[in-house]
Amino acid sequence: MRSIDYLVFFTGFVIVLVIFMAGFVLGWGYTKSLNEKTVSEINELSSKIGLLQAISERDSEEFCSLFNYLFPRLEQTSWRLGERIEYLESQGRVDRDLKNLYFEYLYRDYLLLQTGIERCNYSTEYIIYFYYNNDTRPCDRCYEQGFEISEARNILRNEGIMLRVYSFDGLMEGLGEYLARKNNITDYPTIIYRSKKYGYLTSDQLIKIIKDELSG
Repeated sequence: MRSIDYLVFFTGFVIVLVIFMAGFVLGWGYTKSLNEKTVSEINELSSKIGLLQAISERDSEEFCSLFNYLFPRLEQTSWRLGERIEYLESQGRVDRDLKNLYFEYLYRDYLLLQTGIERCNYSTEYIIYFYYNNDTRPCDRCYEQGFEISEARNILRNEGIMLRVYSFDGLMEGLGEYLARKNNITDYPTIIYRSKKYGYLTSDQLIKIIKDELSG
C-alpha cells in the first residue's frame, strides 16, 4: 500500500510540475511577443513624429495641417502603449530597454507638442507625471496615482477637454532619471502642470486644478 501511495504522490507531483512549466513557458512566450509588438509600435510612432519634425523645418502651413490631423491619432496609440507597459510593469515583465525606448518617444512627442502649440495654436492640456517602479523601494501611491490620472483624463475627454499625459520613471537610469533631475523631482508621485508641481492628486482634484486654470 505504501508503494502505491508513493506512486500516486510522485505521479501527482509530476503532473503539477508539468502544468507549472507549461504555464511558465506560455507566459514567457506571451510576454516576449508582447514586448516585441510594443517595440514595433513605438518605432512606428517615432517614424511619424520624425516625419512631422522634418516637415516643421520646411513648411509651416503644411506642418500645421498635418499636425492637427495626425497628432490626436498618435495620442490614442501612445496612451494604449502606456497602459500596456504599465501592465507589464505590474507583472514584473517589462524590459528596461523597452521602457527607455518608450520614454524617448514620449519626450520627442512632448517637444513636438510644444511646437504645435506655439505655431499652430493646437488646443490641449498636458501634464508630466513622475513615478517609479522599484521592487526594493516600492512607491505605494504611484499605482493609485496612475489610476486617478486615467480617470481624470477620461472624464475631461468626455467634457471636450483633451489631456495628454507624459509619464516617466524618475528613478530608472536613462531619460526618466535625467528629466526627474532636471525638474528637481524628489518626491513620488509628482505631477507637473503648467510649471507647477503637485504631489498625489485624486481625479477630482486634478480636474479642478485644470478647470480652474482654463477658466482663469
